[in-house]
Amino acid sequence: FEEVLWKCSQPGQRIDPADLDVPSWSWLSVDAPVHNKQRFDYERAFKQVATVTKPLSARYAADGLGHSKSLIIQGPLLKISWSTSRNQFGKTAYIFRFIDGPNLPRPSKCDWYPDVVPDEDWDLSVITMVLTKSGGCEAHGLVVKPNDVSGISWARVGVWQIFGYGDGGMDAIWGKRETITVV
Repeated sequence: FEEVLWKCSQPGQRIDPADLDVPSWSWLSVDAPVHNKQRFDYERAFKQVATVTKPLSARYAADGLGHSKSLIIQGPLLKISWSTSRNQFGKTAYIFRFIDGPNLPRPSKCDWYPDVVPDEDWDLSVITMVLTKSGGCEAHGLVVKPNDVSGISWARVGVWQIFGYGDGGMDAIWGKRETITVV
């Protein structure tokens, strides 16, 4: 579950599928520094709000190793608009706001970390994976974009996080659960 929440220190280049055929949700799909230091204490502080599974038809390959290039993720999905700014070190920072989503408590910080340098015309959404159980506002998830107009197949393009300050958890503000296939 947490393995899909890896983060690029800075946007890199997508690996050409002709060189290495890996899905967008794998850290092998980008030529960039990657880390996955985030761990969540599910007993006390956090809860999973999404599920991640492999398609049943692809669960077992001929060699029995279970190769699959797609993941089925079910969780709260919201459209976002994004922009860039400069952080205190002069580096590009990527921020977002929800288009049809929640009004977050102020001051809330909505950051996302792209895997590759994003195109300005990308139609992006976020899928929430982890939330704080109660008190404060902290959430983590994937930034995704549809691969085509059907909205069935999606590509991972980054991760996001929110650190906010409020009186309660964020349960009430995360819309309906949707199912997407990330390839």
